[in-house]
Amino acid sequence: MEGRFVFKIIIVGDAAVGKTSLVRGFIKERFRSDYLPTLGVDIYYKQLTVNSTPVDLSIWDIAGQKGWEIMHKNYFKGSDGCIAVFDLTRNKTLANLNSWILKVKEYTKPDIPCIILGNKSDLKIAIEVKSSNIEKITKETGYLYFETSAKTGLNVEEAFTTLVNLILAKIK
Repeated sequence: MEGRFVFKIIIVGDAAVGKTSLVRGFIKERFRSDYLPTLGVDIYYKQLTVNSTPVDLSIWDIAGQKGWEIMHKNYFKGSDGCIAVFDLTRNKTLANLNSWILKVKEYTKPDIPCIILGNKSDLKIAIEVKSSNIEKITKETGYLYFETSAKTGLNVEEAFTTLVNLILAKIK
């Protein structure tokens, strides 16, 4: 492979699961503890080299609030990879992940590389999602899973790099 690749990554999940904080951590912006909801979509850019391959990422941070669903088809169009995020401290966000994944499959290529992130692992005493439920969704989808913390940076770089490797492997 020669030249620079440009990939569009979408990051989806319910409101307040930490999608924006994960992206900001990956692009090396400072962690913010205040919650600012994404309105529609925020787009971030990052250049990196993965296994000596230069890659430009366009990361689309999709709003998780109700009311933005009408725009999802437009936002998802042309995506090369997906990160589906849930909050380890709220069971409902894992339960809702299936509907996000179904939308991704409906509005993108059917075999788009995706990974699942269980975020907020630093909030140990508040974690309520059971490992067995996480195993169930990863088994059903076949997607790789990472437990992350946007606050501490745990597995954030690894998750994004893994997704880029999955995309590159698919186009080889």
